[in-house]
This record gives sequence, structure tokens and C-alpha cells, in this order.
Amino acid sequence: MKRRELIQSLAASGILLGLPKIGMARNYQFSLHNKEGQRILLDSLNNPNFWDGIEVERPTDALYDEFKIKPLDQGYLTHVSGEGQTNFEAEHVVATVLHLQDKLPRHMAGAKAMPYISKGMDSSFGVEYTDLLFLGDMDFFYCEYYQRMYRYDMPDGRTICAFERMTKEQVGAELWNKYLRIRESTLQTVDLRWMLNDIVPVTEAFGMYIVEPGDRFDTRVTLTAKLRFGSGTGLLAQWGSEIPYLVRSGTLNGFDASVAVAKEVKKGNYSP
Repeated sequence: MKRRELIQSLAASGILLGLPKIGMARNYQFSLHNKEGQRILLDSLNNPNFWDGIEVERPTDALYDEFKIKPLDQGYLTHVSGEGQTNFEAEHVVATVLHLQDKLPRHMAGAKAMPYISKGMDSSFGVEYTDLLFLGDMDFFYCEYYQRMYRYDMPDGRTICAFERMTKEQVGAELWNKYLRIRESTLQTVDLRWMLNDIVPVTEAFGMYIVEPGDRFDTRVTLTAKLRFGSGTGLLAQWGSEIPYLVRSGTLNGFDASVAVAKEVKKGNYSP
């Protein structure tokens, strides 16, 4: 047996790095300010029965090899996983999702602008974070929210980059004013094509990227996320976030764009 095949066999069996076997209960932990989002994400990760009964897409000719979507009480939780048909260094993938999301608009039509606002060590959780403004094009309107992403390095070697929508109450007045200044300067440079230029705030957004050893290629990344427009955001926005086809399309476009950014990192064209 070749060395690579041996490593993959050990990883699959849970021997390497103490990785749990597929289907076994896990005990990963991380924190978000959004405790309901934290509960859902950890349940999806630790509970082997969480996805029971959910249809799984397994394409063989795409950058991802698994996709599933689960209805929640409100909205949907999406899950896409793949290896990008390319050998990536794990740290390149982590850098892509933590520090280089501002490059997504170059590779994804739906990402209008994603400027970074702040970075450092989160005082509540004691881990590295980055903040950015997400301005997206939803075809019939624009959407926005302020995102904080945290880096959690797991004892088994995986890295989880968890993210959530941030509010003024969570970040404080000083940083919130910086959020607003970045938003204002960004809107002055972005071409909004719609006559009314409606920008709808996202009601709920949370998710996680999991970076771990791959099966066929060096590294696998999994994105599990929820984005929802609630009451007060308009019927069109609420309708869009409740249609599985539209939710699926946005998730997969984001995954493919992230792979495109990671390829540029690998070539040395992007660096955090």
C-alpha cells in the first residue's frame, strides 16, 4: 500500500489524529454570540442522526462531491463539501475563508462587495476573528449584513471557521461606527444597477467552514450555513430565502468562487 493510500485509510478509520469514524457521535465545540445558530451548527457536526432522511447529491464532475439541504423551523440549512479537484494546502484554504473573502466578487457575480473592516482576537471567545461587510446581488434586490468569522483549531487537526451576523450590541458603538463608515464608502464605489437600489438587511446568517484532510486530494472543505430574510424585509426577500432551488444555487456558487480564490492563493496571486 502506498503512503498516501495508507494515510487516507487511517484517516477514514479514525486512527490518524484521533479523527472520529463516520457516523459516530463527535464532541466538537465552538462559540458564537448567536446561541441558536451555535446549537444548530454543533448539532449538525456532532449528532450522527442530524441529517437522517435528507437527500444527498453526490456529483462526480463538480468541485464539490456532496450537497444537502435541511428545512428548519424557519429557512434552510445548506451543506456542501468537496476537495475542489485540486491539491490545496490546508492553510491556504483557511486563509481563503478567513482573510480573502474580499476577493470573491472577482469570481462570483452574486458577491457585489465584501470589504474587510476589522481583525484581531475576539475578546469574548479568545480566538482570531475577521469582520467584513457582505453586500450581495440577489437579482431583484441587494442584501447586506456585517459578518464576523472566528478561527477555531480543533484538537484533532481540523480547523473550523465559524461565522455569524454581527449587531451594534455585540461589537459596541465604536466599532459599529467603523462598520457604518466602511459601508458608506463602499456604496459610493459600487455600481448598483437597479433603479430603486433596494438594499435589504439579512435577518439571520450563520455558518461554518470545516477544513480537514481530503480523500482523493490533500484538503477537504465543508460549508454549512443558513441565510434568511425575516419579517420586515419585504415579501420578495422572504420568498427568496424560502425557495430551496435559490438557496441551493447561492450556496454552490459561493463554494465554486471560494475554490477559485484558493487556486489564486496557490498560484501566489492572492495573499492574506
